[in-house]
Amino acid sequence: MRINLNKKGFTMVELIVVIAIIAVLAVVAGLALTQFVGQARDSRVKSDIGTISRGIDTYLAQADNVSGLTGTNGTGGTVFNTGFLDNNTGLQDIFPTVPVHPDSSESYHISSDLKKYVIGGKLDPDDNGDREWYLEYDNFTLSGEDLTADDWSNVVNGIDW
Repeated sequence: MRINLNKKGFTMVELIVVIAIIAVLAVVAGLALTQFVGQARDSRVKSDIGTISRGIDTYLAQADNVSGLTGTNGTGGTVFNTGFLDNNTGLQDIFPTVPVHPDSSESYHISSDLKKYVIGGKLDPDDNGDREWYLEYDNFTLSGEDLTADDWSNVVNGIDW
């Protein structure tokens, strides 16, 4: 019997090395993808809040709107939803659909003092697992807000309107 020493193929060690390299690359790609998804959600939150802010600016600038925003429970705030739009006649024309937070467990919130307002939404967790609020506001200087608070009313509680 003759043994063929010229067999072609890969050794077990070569295969294990290639599989290990592919595994490392997959882990690195997965981590990068997770980071990009979080950044995309944050960008959407900021974009939605900017859209809401511009829409409310348009609403407040309308000639027949002298009373400002209603239905925000004072400076405690409320969720920006269809109920809020219904309380402010004319906002339905500006917002045919309500922007929805990319995290289905979260909502956009608004607080106002007539023509002064602040809008917020939670961003994705940072490296420490903390979720900060992203805010836009108009007609006053924002101070006293707590961007790390869990609840919207705690975020706006310290604002000097």
